Amino acid sequence: MKKLAIFLFFVTFAALFGGYDLKLDGKFRTLDDNGVPENWYISDTGSVKMVPGKEREYQAVQITAENKEVIIRSRNAFKVDKRYFLKVDTEVKGNGSGFIGVEAFNRSGQKIAFKKLKNFSASSYYRDVECKVKISEISAECDAVKIVIGINENSVVSVCDIEAEVDDN
Repeated sequence: MKKLAIFLFFVTFAALFGGYDLKLDGKFRTLDDNGVPENWYISDTGSVKMVPGKEREYQAVQITAENKEVIIRSRNAFKVDKRYFLKVDTEVKGNGSGFIGVEAFNRSGQKIAFKKLKNFSASSYYRDVECKVKISEISAECDAVKIVIGINENSVVSVCDIEAEVDDN
């Protein structure tokens, strides 16, 4: 019942004000006991270290993917409404390439889809990478999402300031 009330609040908020931000903690201000950004999962297929972000007030995650792709994914799934769009924005820097993606979950919390939204190539300066997708195009049963940033093999990429929002356009 509580989950339904929260979902209805966000849907009503989106209808009245045109959208809402997903609370990703994508500035990596807080680390857990293992040195991993709080509220994020990082696959153990590469090496990770924290480095200064583009702006002084936050950090970046520098990911080295040698022989296999490395994934950084939000730990929490965020409720979404299929009638709206999901926008994801991040800044990347480094040597190599990666992608922005999304995992979709149904009302039961089961993972039902993964979709790559945008590929990127990193450069020696931080650059903005953004994408937008209609939530119903991820999956007709999509009820919640996790944001995914993938770093391709043989790449060293710093990722910072990950933001996502649900919006009506």
